[in-house]
Amino acid sequence: MTIYSDWLRDFPHRCIETLTLLEPIAREHGREVTLLLSVGSILLNVPMERLKLRLDKSKRPIEHPMAGHPDEAARTANRELALKFRAMLEERFTTSQTLWGSSGGPKTGEWWAGDLGKEYDPAQPIYWFGHGPNEHKMPDEWRVGKVISVIRNACAHAHVLTYGSIAVKEDGTGDKDQVMEGKEQISRLLFVSLRNALDEQPTKFRFVGTTPEGFVALLHRWATAISDLDPTRRNSPP
Repeated sequence: MTIYSDWLRDFPHRCIETLTLLEPIAREHGREVTLLLSVGSILLNVPMERLKLRLDKSKRPIEHPMAGHPDEAARTANRELALKFRAMLEERFTTSQTLWGSSGGPKTGEWWAGDLGKEYDPAQPIYWFGHGPNEHKMPDEWRVGKVISVIRNACAHAHVLTYGSIAVKEDGTGDKDQVMEGKEQISRLLFVSLRNALDEQPTKFRFVGTTPEGFVALLHRWATAISDLDPTRRNSPP
């Protein structure tokens, strides 16, 4: 086992390598989504917690207390990386070139999202995934940070729902859609997060939905984007 060179730069790529190496074995045993969620949860959480900036009362950024490095040059690089990371989180998810690179947006899988009230009903997947009058495609105004926050919160609180194939009638309404059970192949992932304060009765929710392929693409681009934002890369040999 080799030493991690840097949790902000080295670790994300090791997560992607692990995902790629283990995917064939997981698929053979019908556990590819379990692997995806296991790796994806920590891959999203570590950079977010180490790089996100909070503002003090004077609106000055407060860095994570463990984001530093004994080498002051590395600490300066980490601060610059955190500022670039914050800027990426403020970009629109569907058009973020920082996150999606030259493609300019998510090209693999499909994405859905929305802010909800009490109408949250996990037993009606047809409601979530873009069919009929209650269509919820990814809103243009949703930022990268908002999408990632919903996903990581859902993973942390085990509020990830999985669905099999979505059956749709000719009139656009659902037929046999249920939360998947048994060994039916997963075709949709639904990440649900509360919008209430922790000490309030849960009455408001927000969700992000995608396909397993869409989630894989996000994780790959997330790891790559963090590396591309790294200010030390310009001084690194090709």
